[in-house]
Amino acid sequence: MLNVRLISGLFAVALLLIAAGPAFAQENAPYDEAALLAALETETEYTARMNAYRGLRQVGTAASVPAIAKGLHDLKESHLARYALEDMPFPEAGAALRGALEGVPEEVLPGLLASLGARRDAEGVAAIQPLLGHANANVARAAAAALGRIASAPAVEALMAVHQTGANRLDVAEGLLAAGQQLAAEKKRKEALAIFQALRKKENPEFVRAGAFYGLAQAAPNKTPERVVKALQGRDPLFRNLAREVVADTKGKPATAKYVAALPQLPADAQVMLLEGLTRRGDKSAREGVLPLVGSDSAEVRTAAVTALGSLGGGEDVPLLAGLLEGGALSSAARSSLIRLRGPAVDNRIVQTMPDVAPAIRAQLLELLAVRIAPQAVNQARKHLNDGDGAVRLAALRVLQQQGTVAELPPLIERMNAGLDTEEFALASRALGGIAAGGREEALPIVLASIEHAPDPVQIALVDALGRIGGTEALQPVLKLLDSGDAAMQKAALQVLATWPSQDAAPALLDLAKSEDPARHDAGLRGYTRLAENHPEHDPKNAMMAQAMELARTKEEKWMILSAYGNVHSGPALDMLESQLDDPEVQREASMALLKVAEGVGNHGEDGKARARKSMELLKEKAATDAIRAMADKMLERLK
Repeated sequence: MLNVRLISGLFAVALLLIAAGPAFAQENAPYDEAALLAALETETEYTARMNAYRGLRQVGTAASVPAIAKGLHDLKESHLARYALEDMPFPEAGAALRGALEGVPEEVLPGLLASLGARRDAEGVAAIQPLLGHANANVARAAAAALGRIASAPAVEALMAVHQTGANRLDVAEGLLAAGQQLAAEKKRKEALAIFQALRKKENPEFVRAGAFYGLAQAAPNKTPERVVKALQGRDPLFRNLAREVVADTKGKPATAKYVAALPQLPADAQVMLLEGLTRRGDKSAREGVLPLVGSDSAEVRTAAVTALGSLGGGEDVPLLAGLLEGGALSSAARSSLIRLRGPAVDNRIVQTMPDVAPAIRAQLLELLAVRIAPQAVNQARKHLNDGDGAVRLAALRVLQQQGTVAELPPLIERMNAGLDTEEFALASRALGGIAAGGREEALPIVLASIEHAPDPVQIALVDALGRIGGTEALQPVLKLLDSGDAAMQKAALQVLATWPSQDAAPALLDLAKSEDPARHDAGLRGYTRLAENHPEHDPKNAMMAQAMELARTKEEKWMILSAYGNVHSGPALDMLESQLDDPEVQREASMALLKVAEGVGNHGEDGKARARKSMELLKEKAATDAIRAMADKMLERLK
C-alpha cells in the first residue's frame, strides 16, 4: 500500500516550492560584476570559475547573461551556468536557457529543462514539448516535469495530448500532477479540476490517482466531503486511507458538519476512519456528532470516539471520560484524552469531579493533574495526603515527589509523623529527599526543626534529607547522631555521611576512616575517597587521595581508591600509582589507573608529556602482562 503521509508531504513540499519563487538577491552582495565577468574570461582553475558563477548568480545583470550562457553546453560547468541564470529576473536569462536547448549534449539537457521549469518559462513550452517523446528516458521525464512546473495552458495541453495517447504515462502524469497543484495554488480551480479528474481514471498508476484525489480536495473543496464519504463507503483501502488523510489535512466548519452528518450512515470500520480523521482535524464543532458514538455497539468505534474527544472535547467531557477510567477496554483511551484536553477549564473540572468519583478514579485524576502540569496539582496532592483511601494517598505522594516544593515539607512531615504503611512511607521519604535537595537552604530550617521530636523512622528520613541538602549547618546534626545510643540512627548517619555532597564533611569522614570500627571505617573511607576524587583543586585532591591510600586496609579498598585516580591528572598522582606497581595484589588496577592518569597529564604541555612518558616506560618495565605492555606502548606513541 502506498504511504499516504508521504503523498501528502510531497504535495506540501510542492506548494512550498511554488510559493517560494526565484531567490534573486542582488542587494548588499559582496561581489563586483565586472570582476566576476573578467574571471570567467581569464580563469581556468575550476574553483575560481565556480566562485565567479556563484557571484554572478547574486549580482549579475542582463549584461552578464552572454558570458554565463557560454558555459551551458559545457559538461563540467553547465550546472553552474544554469544555476546562475535560473534566478535572474531578466528575460535575457530565459532566452539563453531556451536557446541552449538546441545542440546541447544529451547529458546536460535534463538540467536545462529543470531550470526552465524552475523559471516557469512559458515561452519555452514550444521548445520543450517535442522532448516529451525523447528516446532518453531522463530527458523525457525532465521535459514532463518542466511543463508541469510551468503550468501554462499550452504546457498543460501538451502534457494532456501525450497523456491521452498512453505514452510515457508515468512521467507525464507526474508533470500533470505538478501542474494541477500549481494551478490550484493560484486559485485556477477550474483548470486544476480538469487535470485531477483526468488523472483519477483507473488506467493511471495508484500513486497518480492518489495525488489526484488530494488535488481534487484543493481544486473543488465544496465537493470534498462527498468524495471523502464515498471513498470511505468503498472497499479500496488506498482511497479509504486517503479519505481519512484529507479529512485530517483540510479545514472548514461546513465540511466538518457534512462529515459529522455522514457518521451515523457509515459502517463501523468507516466510522473509525472518519473519527480518526476528525480527531486530527481538530475542529471542535464535530464534538456533538462524536458523543453518541461513545455508546456504539462496536468496540473499535467506541475507542475511536473516546480518543476523538481528547482533541474535540472540553471541560464538559471530563465527567464522562473520568467515568471510563476504572478498568475496561476504554480506560486507556479515556486517560489519553483527559491528558490531551486543552484549556484551564479542563483542570478546574477535573478538580470539581474528584470528590464525586470512586477512590481508584480519584487517584488517577490526581496524577493526571500532574501529567497535565496543572497549577492545581500540588495543592490537590497536599489536600489528599490524608485521604481515607491508600491509593489516593499514594497518588498524592507521587505528585509531591515529582512537583512538590518547600511549601509542602511541613504537611508531608506531619503526615509521616502520623504514621504510614511501608509503601507510603518509602514514597514519602523519596518525596521528602527530592524536595529537600531542590530547596536546600530554604528547606534546611524546616528539616532541622523537625528532627528532634520525630519518631525514629521519620528521623532517619530527615537525616537522609539533610544529606541531600549538604553544607556545614546540615552536617552537625548528622554527626551528633553518630554518638547516639540508637544503632539504627548511627547506621543511617553513616550512610548519609558516606554520600555527603560537600567538602565540609571531609574532616569527619577522615576521622571515621581511621576508626577501628569496620562500619565507620568503611563509610568514612568511601565518603572521603569520593570527596577527594571530586575536589576542584589539584593539590588538595592529591593530598586527600594519598591519605585515603594510606588508610586502606584491604586490597578491595585499594582497588576502590585506585579506580578513583582516573580523574586525578597530576605528577603526584603518577608518583603514587608508580609506587603501587610492585604490589601484586593491586598491580593490575594501579596499571590501568596509571594509563588513564598519564593520558591526562600528557595533555598539559611538553613537561606533562615528558612526565607521562617516564611513567609509561616504568609501566612497560614492571607490567605483569603483555596486554598492559602493549597499552603502554600505544600511550607512548600518543605522547611523542
